[in-house]
Amino acid sequence: MGIQYYLRILGARRKLILSVTVVAFIGSVLLALIWPNSFESSVRVHVQPLPSQTEEVSGLYYSQGYYRQLIAQYEIETFSEIVQGQEFASRISKIVAEQFGLQLTAKLISDSLRSNQKHRILELTFTNSEAEVAQALAYAAQTIFETKAGDYSPSVLEGLVSVQIVDPASDPEAASLVRLGLDVFARTLVAFLLITGVAFVLEVQSGLSRSREDIEETHRLPVLATIPSVAEPRTETTQDSPETE
Repeated sequence: MGIQYYLRILGARRKLILSVTVVAFIGSVLLALIWPNSFESSVRVHVQPLPSQTEEVSGLYYSQGYYRQLIAQYEIETFSEIVQGQEFASRISKIVAEQFGLQLTAKLISDSLRSNQKHRILELTFTNSEAEVAQALAYAAQTIFETKAGDYSPSVLEGLVSVQIVDPASDPEAASLVRLGLDVFARTLVAFLLITGVAFVLEVQSGLSRSREDIEETHRLPVLATIPSVAEPRTETTQDSPETE
């Protein structure tokens, strides 16, 4: 089955696909307008190598500074994976409960976190419908990196790298229009992909052959001739001319 076959299915079910996609788009826009606005608070962490306190070891292909640069890069990648885990979220949950009196589950915290790693900078962004909660989560993550980074990295304990907060927990800001637009686009795209899959299943199960190509692909035989559709003849009604007296 080539791409033309799938395009024919899309054409045959275009009304279903288009209507569901439009409904999903309108629903996403209404959800973005009605749903309580979300707030974001971010903290940025920098992992950098520490200079060696001992003399250079002979026999190394590269300098010790180079290897420490590699270690720092590996560590930031490790941290970017650790922050996605439930254990990290559980620590945040404990901190916000003790310092802010907020009872939040690890699952809720994990779902609210978005991380972005670039070079040796790790940015953690927490989203919540309440500004205070978003900032409390960012502050808790900052506290973990400031006091407990060594629990996740032996290199920190050994003094090979250091973890520094380059941008502390920011004041919460409302989600931007770009963010809302991306959310609407994502929901609409998911709806389009789902209904397209449903359309393919419905079309295959129907067993209908809608074109000459469908018949040839189904039966593996060429179509020798087709009977063109003939329009029904028009029935013209003639009115008798009025009799002349």
